[in-house]
Amino acid sequence: MTKKSYQIFAVSTFMILFLAMTAFAQSDIPHQFQGTVTVNGAPAANGVLVVARVDGVDVAGTTTSGGTYGYNPAFFVPDPYRNRQGKTVEFYVSGVKAAEYVFVNGGRTILDLSVTVSQPPSPPGGGGGGGGGGGIPPEPEEPETCTEDWECTDWFECYNGKQSRVCTDLNDCETEENKPAEQQECSVKICDAGEQRCDGDDLVVCSQNEDSWALAKTCEDGCLNGLCQSAAGITGLVINTTTIAGIIIVIIIVGGIAYWKKLR
Repeated sequence: MTKKSYQIFAVSTFMILFLAMTAFAQSDIPHQFQGTVTVNGAPAANGVLVVARVDGVDVAGTTTSGGTYGYNPAFFVPDPYRNRQGKTVEFYVSGVKAAEYVFVNGGRTILDLSVTVSQPPSPPGGGGGGGGGGGIPPEPEEPETCTEDWECTDWFECYNGKQSRVCTDLNDCETEENKPAEQQECSVKICDAGEQRCDGDDLVVCSQNEDSWALAKTCEDGCLNGLCQSAAGITGLVINTTTIAGIIIVIIIVGGIAYWKKLR
């Protein structure tokens, strides 16, 4: 390996490691989707349900407005457990699969959706004409009362401390007096209650709700493997992504210097 090729190798390795660590640090950013929705060749009516599904589980949902989705409000597919990168997201309109797309942390995609659904049955025809003559005139019909009949999806995944679902009135009464709540507060489990880990020289412990880390103490002699170290010596070793990257970079630098001196 020549001096120039070794330098190229070292720089390339460093960039790959840097990009990998950057991606890891941002791996919980959701993927935003938006686009038009077409049903049976025409723009979807308002209130048509659009659902995103990953690994057979509904993870996010919204409804159409003006033949579109994801514009108002914005539509995000979350990644609360940092394991969705590269997975396939399937999109369903009124229960019919319309499209699919690969999930990318921080992505923003315009994805138009189109489905064909069976037409609803026509209302019964207005039955046999009246038998003429001077019968008793019919009494005036009283206005019908519309009773709301709400149907809701399951709760979708937690995003920004909120969990949502979509509720639709099967009777389309155009009222919302008895509409169920479509949003609730939530939290995502990120650790086990009482679990300890190091954050620099700080020892942090997992909350009882398992959704956050709290400072337990600052270790004067450093923190490793979830333990404060003593001045007598280090009792444990943790190798994480940053440590591995640092070791590799040091090896590359030292090896490069040694090789450069050898070529002189």
